[in-house]
Amino acid sequence: MKVILKKDVPRLGPKNTVMEVSDSYAMNVLLKQGLADRVTKGLENKIIKEKDQKLEAIKMKSSNHLQLLSELKAIASDNKKKIGSAILFSLIRNADSKGNLYGAITEAEIADGIFETSKVSLNPKQIYFDLPVKSKGIHAFTVRGSNGETHMKFDFEVR
Repeated sequence: MKVILKKDVPRLGPKNTVMEVSDSYAMNVLLKQGLADRVTKGLENKIIKEKDQKLEAIKMKSSNHLQLLSELKAIASDNKKKIGSAILFSLIRNADSKGNLYGAITEAEIADGIFETSKVSLNPKQIYFDLPVKSKGIHAFTVRGSNGETHMKFDFEVR
């Protein structure tokens, strides 16, 4: 019997997965405990349609993200022409006499800095550092593409 899982079921599968299980297991365990529903032809078609829509949305998001990354790259190269450095933006933070910041720079602060400079909106989860930024100077961050393959490095300055 084909069932769709309403909840994550250990050793069987995650939520919203269509599974082929024995009739007795489906009737006595999954359906009885409310862990799954029977799959009808209409429900199966609906699931396939939703998966296709999700794939389309992912493809659209990926192409939009590549466009945003190319805009950031263009801004960085313009800055290099203007001021001799490919620094995308600067952040001003308080620091002690040795130049150590009182708190580390976060991915959300980087996303805000990018937005203020270029009006390009990025999710902070797409931004990551090799090492935490805890001092003044020029630092690098990487923007991860939504497709997981595209990565671009940019520099920013902490003053």
